[in-house]
Amino acid sequence: MTLIKNPTTISRYPYHYLGRELVDKLIASYAVAKGNETAKNWKHHVFKLLECYCHLNNQRLEINDLESHTTQTLILNFFSVLKGNSLISTKPAHKAYRYEEIKRALMLVWRQEYGICPDWLRETTWSQITSQELNIESHQQRTVLYWSGWPVKARKEKLAYLDLTALYHSHGEAFTVRYYERWRDFIKKQAVPNTAAITDFAHFLAENSITWPPSTFENPIKLTLVFKDYLTKYFLNAHENKLNLNSQIKKWNRFISNVYEVFIDSGIWPAPFGAGLPRISTRPEPSTQTRVSVNENGISVHNKLITEVPLEYTDDQAIEILFKKIDEDLKIVQLWAQSQSINLRFRQLRRKSLSKNSNLAAISFAKKNYGDLQYKELPTLCAKFEYFGFFPSKRGDERDPHSLYGTKVNKMDLASDLGLPTTDSLFPFMCLLVLRNPKITPSFLYELELFNKNNQICGFTKTDFGYQLTGYKNRRKKKKSEQKIFLCPRSAVIIRQIIEITKPLRDYLKAVGDDNWRRLFLTCGRGFSYPKPATMTYWKKKDSEYQFASLNHQFSKFTNLKGQDLRNFVHRITLGAIRSSRAVQIYLATKSVEEMARSLGHAKYSPTLLRHYLPDSILAFFQTRWIRIFQKAFVCEAMKNSPYILRATNFNSMTELNIFLKNHLIKDIPSHLSDPTKSIERDNTRPNKQVLISVDKGILTALISLQRAVSRSTKPDKISGLAKYWSEISWLIEEEINQSYDRLLKEHLKEAKRNLAPGKMEALIYDTAY
Repeated sequence: MTLIKNPTTISRYPYHYLGRELVDKLIASYAVAKGNETAKNWKHHVFKLLECYCHLNNQRLEINDLESHTTQTLILNFFSVLKGNSLISTKPAHKAYRYEEIKRALMLVWRQEYGICPDWLRETTWSQITSQELNIESHQQRTVLYWSGWPVKARKEKLAYLDLTALYHSHGEAFTVRYYERWRDFIKKQAVPNTAAITDFAHFLAENSITWPPSTFENPIKLTLVFKDYLTKYFLNAHENKLNLNSQIKKWNRFISNVYEVFIDSGIWPAPFGAGLPRISTRPEPSTQTRVSVNENGISVHNKLITEVPLEYTDDQAIEILFKKIDEDLKIVQLWAQSQSINLRFRQLRRKSLSKNSNLAAISFAKKNYGDLQYKELPTLCAKFEYFGFFPSKRGDERDPHSLYGTKVNKMDLASDLGLPTTDSLFPFMCLLVLRNPKITPSFLYELELFNKNNQICGFTKTDFGYQLTGYKNRRKKKKSEQKIFLCPRSAVIIRQIIEITKPLRDYLKAVGDDNWRRLFLTCGRGFSYPKPATMTYWKKKDSEYQFASLNHQFSKFTNLKGQDLRNFVHRITLGAIRSSRAVQIYLATKSVEEMARSLGHAKYSPTLLRHYLPDSILAFFQTRWIRIFQKAFVCEAMKNSPYILRATNFNSMTELNIFLKNHLIKDIPSHLSDPTKSIERDNTRPNKQVLISVDKGILTALISLQRAVSRSTKPDKISGLAKYWSEISWLIEEEINQSYDRLLKEHLKEAKRNLAPGKMEALIYDTAY
């Protein structure tokens, strides 16, 4: 058993067993040894390892104790434990670095205090140290919990850590251990460990320990007061950080419900009087207040989609975005993802092919050839990989990639040439899967298990209807969380390719007994790192010139975007944004929110679904000029104008035609129809309203000519959003007239069709950029 499994938690601990003067001198000496003054601000946590060892042995170490024989024994034993596997989970090379850092700092302190460093410390080397293991079971549970970082594990084995260190020192062992154990048992039943509020409340109590000591939770009145006080702090912090209010209210209410389940309903804390612990009602808010950010030009934009949608857009601009830009952006992502996935698959298949053309005599770990192998001998490298399989870099290990492939080989380049799944290299495959199956959520993919615990394949199976993926959707309740997604043949091929590409990593993990071998998506870091499940790709969070140079080269083949515009675009590419954009694209194609919900895999339809994906400017456009065209009856008012209007009118652009159609076709919408959701809330008894569409022979001729020009176009990808919009309107009006019983309207339609001029419209329908 390893005590500190997550090294990042070590920064939380204060010094109690190392004296303050000694700590200050060690940190100062560390900075000198590193030659970097800033080192003491962020790297001095290395001495927490010595603090941990002293705590485990209940032994304090002060500056005046350095000369004692006890200190010599303590430090040498600490070095032995550091070299073992029971103190901290990190690579042997990292442990050697930590040893050198601590040793050099100790030597400097010794020289400062006594003018000379003892021989036993100066002459000790890492290679001479014999590793030792801690007998963790022999130590007190509270000490083990304290240094293990208070781990909690969710139902799906997802591990997290509670930051209870400050609470431990402010409220004592008994209170903290009970707080931890109750939350640990609760999180076991959850799909994912949501620990933010649990940790934040612990920090609040530690910061206000005098006002709210442990006895607070024995008094029902004080219990209510402490949560009211915490509520104030919680929402002031949300306001200062400009967090979405409704989102924070939902998180708060969820936390209070969990507190009741964990502590109050179980009788650990007394039931509060009256209305109980404070809850807050959510506030009605426009969709523009959610998923909003300010771009580099200072413009507020809605950012749930790949396509950036400024909140200030007018209806016409909204049309252009929805009918054209979303399609274009998704097409760019699709072409890029296809190119990258094909490239990785090609390199993987090439490895297998070249391995058959090599000299088998070269396949060895012979030390005499160490460093002699030339990188150009790719067939031999491929043959070595196929023969020995994958194994990660491990300094000092005989089975190291450099020992097999030669020191002149760059491991990052080699991993690429061998077609290994390095960091983010499987992301294009994921993009293609989500593009074809928007029911797939990011968490569904990243947590997908190919095999179950009985070594049986479960995540990708063949049925009578084809192949399907079986995983879980965390946001659903346990009984409904299982999700089965039927795949089209092309998606099934993508999954089989992923399985083959990740097979070397899976074989290695299975051989060493690592349960992660069951996962579908595995990567080996930037080269030959230890295989791990793939993590979410967020290019914005790890932006660098090196990374962008690579992405720029990849995307420039499929888009005219350059420089910062391209960088901003790729930053918006996430699986969630792709899924949202596909959902809106499906809505635009079907005009059905219900179909959009089904495509997303929602268990039930929500009338407010669109508000999660579109800003108010776009919603207003749909609600006043689009949705009601599909959901309400038409009343077509025939006008007595000439059917030859198209011949007499010479439109120079789509903009001119758009203005003409807007002015003559659609009547003003009554204000009470501008928001159907709010209208229903105000008055459910309001009779069904109708939208007036004014048509005459001339208008019909123009519309149907435009529709025919769009449908016959040989360049559909270059058609402007406005042209697509009016083409859809034309088709709907024509269908409505065909299904009606109005003879006059049917006569107008016949007359319009006799005077069609799609050729005249063809010059107008294309985007001006082309």
